[in-house]
Amino acid sequence: HFINAIKYISKLECQYHYDEKFSALTPTQSALEASTYQQQLAEAQAYMANPAYPTPLLSVLSQGSGISVSDLAQRAISRNEAYEGQKASLLAEMLGDLNEIDNCQTAHEVEQLGWLGDI
Repeated sequence: HFINAIKYISKLECQYHYDEKFSALTPTQSALEASTYQQQLAEAQAYMANPAYPTPLLSVLSQGSGISVSDLAQRAISRNEAYEGQKASLLAEMLGDLNEIDNCQTAHEVEQLGWLGDI
């Protein structure tokens, strides 16, 4: 059926749009910071659960920046929470748009959603 083909193409375009938006999300400020992000987060979570937990990376960052390990840990956790929230919001938007496509009854309705571009 023609409508199924139009819905399929619209969903691909929709998913591509959201994949592009997702690729622009980042929990870090720079590529250098991103390269240590997972270790920072792991150390931060362990440190917040047990302040005696060893934090080799956070300790070096603390010594070099003058920011306490506790503050660095809290920053890493806060950045991660914000990032996860952004991802959840983006996914919710995409699912809503995909549902809107699914709910269309005619090709014209699908076209009106704007995912088809110049097709």
